[in-house]
Amino acid sequence: MSRSSQPLIAIIPALPKPPDSLPADARNYANQLVKALEDYIRLQTGTPLLRGSGLFLPGLPTSEYGLPPDMVFSNNGVLTLVRANAAVVTGSAAVSALGHVTTHT
Repeated sequence: MSRSSQPLIAIIPALPKPPDSLPADARNYANQLVKALEDYIRLQTGTPLLRGSGLFLPGLPTSEYGLPPDMVFSNNGVLTLVRANAAVVTGSAAVSALGHVTTHT
């Protein structure tokens, strides 16, 4: 799948949480209100709710090489965000008394 045909995911900013200085009942009410507003925004924008104990993302790149900043890839099973101006290591080298060994992935 080319990058231009990949669906874009809208990231909805989180609404502010009520301060801890509020009484417990008011804080609980405000938390429920914030959650209801976030759910409503997600429903209106078509953004799926990601809830549950697992997430299946097939076809993720396994390296950040060639990806623009803010894209994600699978780093040995860990969802990782590509950072701007970060070095990409694509191989390794070792030197011993027997000689040189270089591998490229």
